[in-house]
Parts: sequence; C-alpha cells; structure tokens
Amino acid sequence: MAINIEKIRNDMNPLVFVAVWFIVVIPIIPILYIRGRKILLNFPDINSVQIIYRDMRASGYDSIKNDYDTVRGYLDIVVTEDELWLKCGVMGAEMQKNLNLIHKIPFKNIHQVIRDNKRVVIEFYTQDGEFTRVNVKLKNIDKFIDVISSKSRL
Repeated sequence: MAINIEKIRNDMNPLVFVAVWFIVVIPIIPILYIRGRKILLNFPDINSVQIIYRDMRASGYDSIKNDYDTVRGYLDIVVTEDELWLKCGVMGAEMQKNLNLIHKIPFKNIHQVIRDNKRVVIEFYTQDGEFTRVNVKLKNIDKFIDVISSKSRL
C-alpha cells in the first residue's frame, strides 16, 4: 500500500496548519525570550559602555567543544574599555549559550588572538577558569586584532 504524499498535502486543511502554529510554535517564542533575557543579564546596557570595536554580524564556533556547530551572521562581538563580549540577540541567546558562544571576557583572561586566514582564533579562560577557543569571522579582522592587542597586551 503506497502513501500518496501529494494527496495528503492537497487534502490538508489550512486551519490545521494554523492550529499547529498556535499550539506549538507561538508558545515557544515567550519561552525563548525569557530565557534569552536571563542569559544576557550578565551584560550591561550597550549604551552605558564605551564601544571601541563592534561587529554585529559576525560568525563563529567554539573549536574545542563544537567544531561543527557554527553560528552564521548572528554573533555580536563587542570590545569595550575593559572587556571583550561575545553575545547575540535575545531570541538566540539560549542556543548560543549551549554552543559556548556567550562570554564576557576581561582582557587579562585572553590568552592569545591569532589571525587564521579569514578568521580570528581567540583563546581565553572563562570566568570559571576553563580554557576555551573560539573561531570568529569578522568584517574587519585587522582592526579587531589591533584593538585587542592594544587592550590586552598580547
């Protein structure tokens, strides 16, 4: 007995599709928002700090834990007077926390910054003392490396 997918698709009532959205997808949005806000509470308001470098559409991955899970164009890389921030928007914060891409790094914890072709490899120690290596793709790699080098005394 063969299943006719085309017949099932044609017979599907559009109201079923809308009902599934309201039952499954819509409740997920506030959950992601609340969890994302909680994760990003560690970062002060972006308007309250002096930004030296920022790339709001960076890509990257943690090359120690998640060499295959990449975030593309959603990382927000911020260099302030005192720290390097790896963060994102509220809705993606939980996913990026699970991929080990949410960090607030004091310059003294940065071990090394290496240019690797079109990427930058940032090696640092987390607030828990764990060694981490993150690869990021930025719009202006040279400016980022200059700023980090001058701030962290690498």
